[in-house]
Amino acid sequence: MEYRFNRDCWVESSFDGFLLEHYAHPPGETVRGLHHPQPAASRIDTAQRFFADRGESIRARPPIAALLQRFRDCSDLARAMMRRFKIAEACARCDRIEPHGSCCSAGLEEKIDVMILVVNLLLGVELPKAGTRPDSCFFLGPEGCILFARHMLCIDYLCPDLEKSLPPARLHAMQIAAGDEIEALFRLGEEIKRACRIAGR
Repeated sequence: MEYRFNRDCWVESSFDGFLLEHYAHPPGETVRGLHHPQPAASRIDTAQRFFADRGESIRARPPIAALLQRFRDCSDLARAMMRRFKIAEACARCDRIEPHGSCCSAGLEEKIDVMILVVNLLLGVELPKAGTRPDSCFFLGPEGCILFARHMLCIDYLCPDLEKSLPPARLHAMQIAAGDEIEALFRLGEEIKRACRIAGR
């Protein structure tokens, strides 16, 4: 059974506004509207320009280095749990057999803002130049999501079929692990904003 998220929701963050003003190409490029973010390729370009300018100095800050490790640890734990509980296997199977693929369908990439892309660059992820499947999320590759840092929806969401298939104890453990990963990503993002001195703008 296939499920789809509501994709008509986009709110530009202060960090995205700062990046668009200083690092978008051409300079001053603006978001297309509340429901229409930059195309994924443009957001990737903006994130890469920011990373080339400030990435290494930001990554070298002790608080950010510690939060990067914390986020990596939380994400590794959640992913290991997904493999152990056969969640990753079920999602891959759904993607193979469903006519329109898995929940990671076209349009989901619009949830991935520039901050998440910056975090991926700080973690050494190579961002794609193009999507691999027109009917799927821009960031869905042959082996699953190519991003390490993902939107909270991608981290936390389990379709109703999966929720029903998991024993309550396993579902609870998965929810705790996902919550820890989301919190770690949020704290990391706030520290990156602080380092850029744009918090609150």
